[in-house]
Amino acid sequence: MMRSTILLMTLAVALGGRRGGFLTTSGSFTLSSGGNRAGNSEELGEADTLDDAPALQNAKANHWDLSNGGQCDEVEEAWALTDAKDHSMGKCVKYEADKSCSPQCYHQGKLVDETEDQAVCTKICRVPGSNGAQCNVVKMVMPQFDEEQGKTMYLTKSKVMQAGLHKENLESADPMACAGITTNRRSN
Repeated sequence: MMRSTILLMTLAVALGGRRGGFLTTSGSFTLSSGGNRAGNSEELGEADTLDDAPALQNAKANHWDLSNGGQCDEVEEAWALTDAKDHSMGKCVKYEADKSCSPQCYHQGKLVDETEDQAVCTKICRVPGSNGAQCNVVKMVMPQFDEEQGKTMYLTKSKVMQAGLHKENLESADPMACAGITTNRRSN
């Protein structure tokens, strides 16, 4: 099986090279489920729900909460850190129109410019999306400190979401409303 796979890959690369680098793939897969190892049927219990899955717990732990646990109005504001090391320091910032939106940089709770080495900078904007929709855009650049190696790296986070949505009206979300929005827009 391994030899035939390698032969097909070699043939695909050779043919792709003669066609100017165009390569297509196609295929299918089958998902099947067998019984448990004991061979008997076993039903899922209360603890076997997807909400308890380790991958989901990890995703929840790494989720970027823009309301800071409900401190900000999730429809109109986003949480902006005001210190790179103390994540309890911050404030709610309103989404602003794209033309008046500019980055705000903070260090130890004080407004600084982007040249401060330990500044955390956030840009919180509302921009036009598709079909008249508005889109909230949050971009943050924050230093990450590695004390052992004495290095500072910069983490960039960005999030784009349709404006005006909250838990009660998520079913009205348009999945394409903000599809063309990028977080690296340049203002004129």
